[in-house]
Amino acid sequence: MLQMTRHGACRAQQRSVPPAVLDWLIQFGEEEFLGEGVRRYAFTKRTWKKLSSYLGGLGLAEPDKARSAYAVVAPDDSLITVGYRTGRLKSAW
Repeated sequence: MLQMTRHGACRAQQRSVPPAVLDWLIQFGEEEFLGEGVRRYAFTKRTWKKLSSYLGGLGLAEPDKARSAYAVVAPDDSLITVGYRTGRLKSAW
């Protein structure tokens, strides 16, 4: 289960990332290892399609915003930070 650091909880609130999106990132997002056990989760076309199938077309209030979400998780499964990718970063992820 994902634990929240104080910084991670603050960033989730500041950036308006709903808890459901965090859960979906961990469950469906693509995992990338950043070193020393730190992982980043983000949606790709494939993983977003998988999530959409899972939700059964329920839809999201802001699907484009949710699709660009990412989460960085420490080795102890605590949320380090969360946010939304901007246009200039999409190609890097």
